[in-house]
Parts: sequence; structure tokens; C-alpha cells
Amino acid sequence: MKKIFALVAAVVVAFSASAQIEKGDIVVTAGVGLGNTVYGSSYYDSALLPINIEGEYGVAEDVWGVAGLSLGVGPAISYTQAKTTYTWYDDVYGYKYSSILVGAKGYFHYSLLDVENLDTYAAVTLGWNIATAKRWGDWGSINTPATSASGLYYAFAVGARYWFTDFIGANLEAGYGLSFLKAGVTFKF
Repeated sequence: MKKIFALVAAVVVAFSASAQIEKGDIVVTAGVGLGNTVYGSSYYDSALLPINIEGEYGVAEDVWGVAGLSLGVGPAISYTQAKTTYTWYDDVYGYKYSSILVGAKGYFHYSLLDVENLDTYAAVTLGWNIATAKRWGDWGSINTPATSASGLYYAFAVGARYWFTDFIGANLEAGYGLSFLKAGVTFKF
């Protein structure tokens, strides 16, 4: 067991460059959530996988005097929807739900694994969930209103970006939010 640990440690140390965000960098990520925490239950007939667009601006390096810890902030926008269907005799009707999440996201980058072209980070998002519900179909004499509810939204995650070039990379993020796992493409400007 000690030999395996020593081998893994040697391989990790062998990589010397990291790809953390630097002050002034602009990064944009477009991706999809794998799973849906808002509309993921069996109550819904169908749910769209969450679509995410996030931006980041590198604000500071060596934050709080910690070498290698950098800070980025930016907007985060996500969208998902779901549908329910009911049947009463010949009437088919239901609700269509949608959520647009708009927020600010803070990133704390730190190289956990000193692997070339790998950027690891933790992130926190705070924003607003604009949730709507609309009726569809033939409701007949049923008089049930469609309600909408919006409110405060928060999320947290750990993630990694692997840069294939200086400007294009892949992103994977796991945590609590609209989905438990997100994957996407990242561009650096």
C-alpha cells in the first residue's frame, strides 16, 4: 500500500505546471446539468436537462496571503423546464413549469493536484429563481389556477477545468444546485 501511495504521489509531483485563473482573465462556460434537482421527481412527465451559461473574471491572486489561491467572480444563468399531464375522461391537460436562475458566482481556485492544464476550484452562487407555472390543455370545468413562485437561490460546488489549448477547455462540476453534476465547454479570453 505504501508503494502505491508513493507511486501516485510521484506521478502527481512530476507534473509541474498548473492552469489556475489569473487576475484579468475572462472565462465563459456553457454546459448542461446531468440530472435535475428541481424537476427530477416522478411527478413530472418530462424535464429538460438544465442549461447553464457562466462567466468569470479573475479578480485577485494569492488571496488572503495564500500562495496559489486565486479569486474569480461572474454571472451565472441557468434554465430548466418540466411538464405534467393529467387525463380525465377525454380531457388531457396539465402544467408546464420553468425556472430561470440568475445569480452571481464566486470561484476560489487552488491547485489540489499539480497537474498540467488542470484548474481546480470551489464555487458559491447566490441569486434569484424566477419560477413560473402555466396551464395547458382542456381543463373543462376544473378551475385550478396556475401559480408561480420565485425566490432566493443558492448553490455550491467543487469543479475542475481541463484546458486542451490556452483558450478551450472542458469543465466538470459537482455539488448542490440545479443539478448535482454539470459538464460543459470553457473558453478563455
